[in-house]
Amino acid sequence: MGYVTVKVEYRNQISNLNLYIVKENLDTILGREWLYKINLDWQAIKAVRATSKRNLSQLLEEYKNIFDEELGEINNYQVKLELKPEVKPIFCRVRTVPFALKGRVENEIDRLEKEGIIEKVEHSEWATPVVPVVKPDGNIRLCADYSVTLNPNLIVPQHPLPRLEEIFTSLNGGKQFSKLDFKHACLQMKVHPESQKLLTINTH
Repeated sequence: MGYVTVKVEYRNQISNLNLYIVKENLDTILGREWLYKINLDWQAIKAVRATSKRNLSQLLEEYKNIFDEELGEINNYQVKLELKPEVKPIFCRVRTVPFALKGRVENEIDRLEKEGIIEKVEHSEWATPVVPVVKPDGNIRLCADYSVTLNPNLIVPQHPLPRLEEIFTSLNGGKQFSKLDFKHACLQMKVHPESQKLLTINTH
């Protein structure tokens, strides 16, 4: 598609080099021009530590409570929901689940109950219909349509969001960055006992 000339700094070396842009989604590579201009320590780059796998195993064992498959929870914190004044409970009927999904929905409900994420209740003033969502792997994510029950009646704390410039400024000078993706992140927050009844879902 074309190229752009960029300023490249590596240690004490500064060069103006061409950066070529292509349409295809390919891995980024260094061309010969870059290799000739930038004096890299190739032996250090090619070196592979033989103990890397062992070190990884040691880390996984040392912090197994973080890396295991069991659902974790945030310590010393509970979600407490605050309703607007004079709000009356809303009870919605269960919505029809497509026949092709019924078995998978039942399995997901059973799994959530066995793991202690949800529990059965005999009676409830609040009830929100469930909305099953099919994930790319074919499994079911059990959601609830709180837009028709709880959401309009909540007092939502207002917090100013940081601007993009502020975020980039706070990252200035950083050398190591990581991306964390918590499995079932929302399920790791415990709900205060007084708020649990508000989140009741209607499954049958």
